[in-house]
Amino acid sequence: MDKIFDKKIDRSKNEEKKWSVEYLKTVFPVDYSKKVHNLSIADIDFEAPESIVKAIAERANKKTYSYGYVQNGAIDAIYDWYKKLHNITIEKDMIKIVDGIINSMMEIIKVYAKVGESVLIQTPVYKPFQEVVENTQRKLIVNKLIYKNNQYEIDFEDFEKQIALNDVKIFIWCNPHNPGGRVWHDDEVIKIIEICNKYNVLILSDEVHGDLVLKGEHNSILKWRDKAKNFVVVNSPNKGFNLAGLYGSYMIFSNQKILDQVMEMYKHNRVMTPNVFFQPAMIAAYTNQDAFDWLKSMKNYVYDNYLLIKSELSKISCLHPMNMDASYIIWVKIQADLDWVELKKLFFKHGVIVNFSDAFAYAEPGWFRINIGLSRPELIKAIDEIKAIFKELKLY
Repeated sequence: MDKIFDKKIDRSKNEEKKWSVEYLKTVFPVDYSKKVHNLSIADIDFEAPESIVKAIAERANKKTYSYGYVQNGAIDAIYDWYKKLHNITIEKDMIKIVDGIINSMMEIIKVYAKVGESVLIQTPVYKPFQEVVENTQRKLIVNKLIYKNNQYEIDFEDFEKQIALNDVKIFIWCNPHNPGGRVWHDDEVIKIIEICNKYNVLILSDEVHGDLVLKGEHNSILKWRDKAKNFVVVNSPNKGFNLAGLYGSYMIFSNQKILDQVMEMYKHNRVMTPNVFFQPAMIAAYTNQDAFDWLKSMKNYVYDNYLLIKSELSKISCLHPMNMDASYIIWVKIQADLDWVELKKLFFKHGVIVNFSDAFAYAEPGWFRINIGLSRPELIKAIDEIKAIFKELKLY
């Protein structure tokens, strides 16, 4: 199946952020008359499985696109997917389909933390984690992850200290971690649960990268329902199957009380259901064998991409790619005395677009994130250009 992923796809005419020159020109000062390597934005340069394409086309051919509703078949699909991929049985009446993960985070925050009350995140992390707290006028509390042995670890002493000192109401957990690609281990999950139970903290577990664990299993909090008192999982097929433009997601609740309280907030704010194409696409992704096989093959392909780029970038003495357990984004440390403004300019000069550390919440300077969810021939060209950058800096 590698030939499917080796295929170069021209997305420049698809009106998508990652490759539309019209959009990119407003953000990145790159010479677009030359070859551009856009290794930012967490989506993949692979065509979706045929069953998903067919489901969207069939819905489009119905020729009306009005208000929708939550379909029983969509709930069944989520239930079946968790059982098949993760070996987790969930209660169907604890699932709610909504219109996006970040929106769902905001609604949950409004329920469980009043204005001025504390919400904790672990940093560095995906920037919207910070923004959803600050934009709802809640107090942002930070538990800084420890960089050790080429991965992130949790500072549990500080984690509990911050919760206790600040009367934290919600812990927003990136599981698996973005940008670090870390899958949390059993002992870490248990400790998080024990501390949050002790202080009656709601765990808001963002598991959107959970379907993309490259080796081993996703350690969803749903596996620990017998221990965790209060949690909400937010998830979506968007990252795994490249469906972010359909703006849909779902929540899975630990109990009826939390579900009722959150859905009451949704009704109050009149948040709508996803667009008409999301549920057909999700049902196709979660129930068709071709989509399941496609995802498995795609992860194997991305893992080989990871091994390749880790090996090649490690040849540049100042670059230290982090171990990557999940997803198609690799976090790279630059250990050199550089002018970061000038470094960005040099990346742009070479037509390489990445996410530097200032794009993430409380990330230290000297890191950048590379999206490796692209064809291997294109990845090799991008690696060569990165080498050329550091050669120009006399660091390679």
